[in-house]
Amino acid sequence: MEAVVLREFGSPENLKPEHVPDPIAGPGEVLIRVEACGVCYHDVINRRGSLPRTSVPAILGHEAAGAVIEVGPEVDGWSVGDGAASTVARAARASARGTHGFSEKRFPVATPPS
Repeated sequence: MEAVVLREFGSPENLKPEHVPDPIAGPGEVLIRVEACGVCYHDVINRRGSLPRTSVPAILGHEAAGAVIEVGPEVDGWSVGDGAASTVARAARASARGTHGFSEKRFPVATPPS
């Protein structure tokens, strides 16, 4: 998977495109193929290193929309192909260490078919 990875806090130049391991949906999670992702001020202050819970390497962003491509165990009500979006901070757990995904318990929301 291609992602923009932050390996060092500071300037925007520290955000670099990289190939990272493909994510896998874990228990209680759905995996979303991101088709659009917003950037907000939270991401800017995160990139600067101003939020104490963020460690690097990191893949920033928590406003994403796309389609479900994998449904993990213990998930009800979601199917491959469902549209989904997440706008909840901490909904996306992502790191350059190889874990990515959206927790079904952290409010991805279904979107109507196009």
